[in-house]
Amino acid sequence: MGRIAVTGTSSFLGARILRRLVDARGADSVVTVDIAAPPAALGGVRHQMLDLTLPGADQRLVDPTPTSWSRSALSTSWPRRRRPGSATS
Repeated sequence: MGRIAVTGTSSFLGARILRRLVDARGADSVVTVDIAAPPAALGGVRHQMLDLTLPGADQRLVDPTPTSWSRSALSTSWPRRRRPGSATS
C-alpha cells in the first residue's frame, strides 16, 4: 500500500484523523504536510514542513531536498559587491 499525506494535522480535528490513520495503517504509511508540526508526537510519522499555498510547493513534495530549488541560484553569476576602501580595477 502507498502512503497517505494529511494536511492540517496541527488542528484538533486533523490530529484526531492522523491518530486514527496511524492506528489503522501504521505510522510508516502516513506523512503529514503542513507549516506546523502535529501537536502529538506519534512515533514514526514523517512530517514535511511545507506551505502548500506557495508556488512550487507541489515540486517540493516530489523532491524535498533543499538543493532542488536552489540549484539555479547557485549557478547564477551575481554582481560582486565592492568593499568599502577596496581598490577599483
